[in-house]
Amino acid sequence: MKSRIEILVCMFVLLLIVVACSGATVEPTAVSTETSEAMENMDSMSDMGDGEHVAEQFAPLVGGIYEDGSLSFIHTETSDEGVATMLTEMMGGPEVVLVPELADLPSSALADLYVFTNGLEGMGPFGFQQDIFDSVPGDDGYRPFQNVLLVEWNEGQTARELRTVTQVQEAEANGEIMINEPGIVVNFPVMVWPDGSRAADGAMDGNTQQYAPLVSGLYEDGEVLFVHTETSDPDVTTMLTEMMGGPQVFLVPQLADAPPSALATLYVFTNGLSDGLDGYGPFGFQRDIFDSVPGDAAYRPLRNVLLVEWNEGETARELRSVAELEEAETNGEVMISEPGIVVNFPVLLWPGGSR
Repeated sequence: MKSRIEILVCMFVLLLIVVACSGATVEPTAVSTETSEAMENMDSMSDMGDGEHVAEQFAPLVGGIYEDGSLSFIHTETSDEGVATMLTEMMGGPEVVLVPELADLPSSALADLYVFTNGLEGMGPFGFQQDIFDSVPGDDGYRPFQNVLLVEWNEGQTARELRTVTQVQEAEANGEIMINEPGIVVNFPVMVWPDGSRAADGAMDGNTQQYAPLVSGLYEDGEVLFVHTETSDPDVTTMLTEMMGGPQVFLVPQLADAPPSALATLYVFTNGLSDGLDGYGPFGFQRDIFDSVPGDAAYRPLRNVLLVEWNEGETARELRSVAELEEAETNGEVMISEPGIVVNFPVLLWPGGSR
């Protein structure tokens, strides 16, 4: 006979198939300030206007370069304190959060990012040319987490703008530049790239809200707003994209290579309440519960997904904290399983705070 865990995993796969085949979408709480608890309670509510551009306030688009073209990305976390401060100041305030444990990510989960420390003045973080990315969504090598490579023009060389990884490699081979690897990792999900974007309509000149809409979740009996940008599972990637009505969530299987030290926990409900706000979870049931937010020592943008199922005969109710969830499990009301799925869900607003 199958174990309870095997049965639950089978149910999880079946649920994904049903959602995908039905074509049903779950209305996000992203842009409506009228239905968002956290946004109603924020002191900065008066600055949010009609709510259409709120994600841009907390994770503004930043310019970069890929294969001689322009791209836009958001920078949400880094493993280095100095870089966190520099990037926060660079954008005039929205906080880039320090998560030292991102440095524990294996090379399989990382792309490369070339950052210039001298040369031509520009819009890069050090005040020189923009960063060069080695991959974008859709490339096999794309990862939202980037290993930072520092590029320095050697003394006596005439600096110029480099616009591809190939050009960087040629300049290094010719002795024009030196590349150093300081061991810094950043979370820089790409939103727009040459000839493509995450937007449902393919828009290339939008704002963060069009490419990564805010989504509502729960933390310690309050609301969090987050963006979901990548997952390690193809079915979950499709489900989340359909849930938001089009903005693309991208598949990065290598996120599953992350060690436990680089992961927080996300509780996702596969059954239970489905009315009103209780239907805004990815399966159409209650919203996800987060175990940590920025400022907590345990905060990570990468999250290990735990599936929560109400047991037969139990009366489902909304659970709003990890403590309530653990108590329900102890009482035999819910069963929790671990399917091995990892998601990149940076938190932008949380009870009592925001970026």
